[in-house]
Amino acid sequence: MPTPFFRNRFSKKLPIALILTCFALNAQTNTATTPVNNSKLNSKLFYQLLIAELELGNGQVGISYSLMLDAARKNPSDELFKRAVQIAVQVQAGNDALIAAQAWRKALPESIEAVRAELQILLALNRLESMGESLTALIELTPEAQRSDLILSVPHLFERSPNPAQAREFVENLLAPFAKRPNTQTATQLAMARMYLQEGKTRLTLRIVSEVLDKNPASAPAATLAAELLRHEIQAENLVKAYLNQAQPDATVQLAYVQQLISTHRSREAIERARNLTRLSPELSQAWWLLGMELFDLNLRAEAQSALLTYLEKEPTTDKAQTTLQASALLALSKMAIAQSQFDAANGYLKRITLAEKALDVQFHAALILAHQGNMTAARQLIQSVTASTPELVIQTQLAEARLLRQFDRDKEALQVLQECNQKFPDTPEVLYEMAMTQEGLGQYESMEKNLRTLIGLRPNHAHAHNALGYSLADRGIRLNEALELVERALELMPNEPFITDSLGWVHFKMGHTATAIDVLRKAYAYRPDVEIATHLAEVLWVQGQTQEAIELWQQAQQLDKTNTTLLKTLKRLGVSW
Repeated sequence: MPTPFFRNRFSKKLPIALILTCFALNAQTNTATTPVNNSKLNSKLFYQLLIAELELGNGQVGISYSLMLDAARKNPSDELFKRAVQIAVQVQAGNDALIAAQAWRKALPESIEAVRAELQILLALNRLESMGESLTALIELTPEAQRSDLILSVPHLFERSPNPAQAREFVENLLAPFAKRPNTQTATQLAMARMYLQEGKTRLTLRIVSEVLDKNPASAPAATLAAELLRHEIQAENLVKAYLNQAQPDATVQLAYVQQLISTHRSREAIERARNLTRLSPELSQAWWLLGMELFDLNLRAEAQSALLTYLEKEPTTDKAQTTLQASALLALSKMAIAQSQFDAANGYLKRITLAEKALDVQFHAALILAHQGNMTAARQLIQSVTASTPELVIQTQLAEARLLRQFDRDKEALQVLQECNQKFPDTPEVLYEMAMTQEGLGQYESMEKNLRTLIGLRPNHAHAHNALGYSLADRGIRLNEALELVERALELMPNEPFITDSLGWVHFKMGHTATAIDVLRKAYAYRPDVEIATHLAEVLWVQGQTQEAIELWQQAQQLDKTNTTLLKTLKRLGVSW
């Protein structure tokens, strides 16, 4: 949707943009010998700028842009060209912004700002093939001390390229001259290693990173890239650990390692590393965010709340520039407050979230508060009031309403909402999955299986669909060989995922493979200390006669969530009490 244009009413005050432009053009040194008549801002230019800004305020964007660009061409300066670009960008006139930026570069070929502006516009217009000359110019114009960092950032421009091999070849040709220079050789190697990673050539990436770290064990960029390789090449972990064992490892590498531990489902290690990082580098806000969000995910509320509040102190939110991290921290704090029935506090956090992409999440949790307060009708109406401008948003809104109902054990109503959604948007993967989970809760196993098999047919690599069906079969003690095949396939698609590993252990238990079940469930619990994984492991140990360890695990599970349905049903079924 185009950005709405803000129309200023006529004012006797000069527009702020004009004041800033005039100030920049008229800036003088403090020496008494600087003659006043050297200013570029003569009366004709002043009048032209004034008219340009007034026309902009009256909504005449085209006239304003033409006047400003004309002024910049006749009186070349970074400030005037920048303003012409800004006017075009303000109304999303990409081609006009590019014309202004190219005129800027032509008039001021040594201006690094001009080159940056042209690159940003080409990137926004997705004209990557046209970026070569300006990107080379930017690297050459960048001071030598900062040049390597710029080269290292080049691959990020091509992360979403539809043709990674073509993008890699383009970057390889672009950086070829810098690969021969001693001061940029290593940066070029690592930039190409990242391009190979984006192409899926992980072994080649690992080889290049290893070579760089052999020559320079203290290379933080190489160690960071090694950390990012963890999910693809397990050997990369040795490189990361060797770097981190040095006297003063860079905090960015430690952050990257924690992020990869989280993405590879190694929650315990991630939390331990993140805690250590907040102790060593307490000013590092992102470390507090990672720690808080992982603790929140594991339902360790007190420490999670403390970490996220610390993060927000270091990265205070503003209405104009709220980041995804800030919004997600506030949302997590709201969820924890809801779980503790602190509804005023929860609403307070929600009101601080201004990021547009979180709007539905905010409405959902505001509705959740209403439902907890006994007003489900108002809660549903609040979700239904979301303006759904696209089919995707309609689907997400109806999924939110169904999930709300399921949280309050109103599965029949939830299923009705989902079935209506499925009629409007047949075979939508998220809807099929949510319908299947709701049908399982209602004991409608045939319908559940039908929907999951439809989903697997549509998305053969949908790991959660394979896992859900396999676990359901095993939990009911039927078709156990098929259940094993389904769960093993899910684990192939998502290696080491703790909940799928838990399912695998549960299948083995149902098949009578008790020793294997214990080993698999211990692995899942070591990765993620979750209440349901602990409950399953404890039951297998209980059956094996290892009652003391089983009780200790159930007690740990109670500390995580004493209201968990699986835990409560298991204890009741086995007649366990302490």
